[in-house]
Amino acid sequence: MGEAMSSATNEAMKICQECGGTGTILIELYHRQSFDVDSGYIEERVETCTDCLGSGERLTDDEDDEDDA
Repeated sequence: MGEAMSSATNEAMKICQECGGTGTILIELYHRQSFDVDSGYIEERVETCTDCLGSGERLTDDEDDEDDA
């Protein structure tokens, strides 16, 4: 009985397309040196994926809703 429940749960989940199942995404932040000078540096920051909330998986129903919009 426990196996049937877990397989039903696994079927309803899909790997998050935004983060590729890792649960994190890489954000690039652009820092300019000043308003008059275009040079600066790029900072890369790891953040929790907002689509899957860090789990790496999404419900199948959630993705179907986004495709309709």
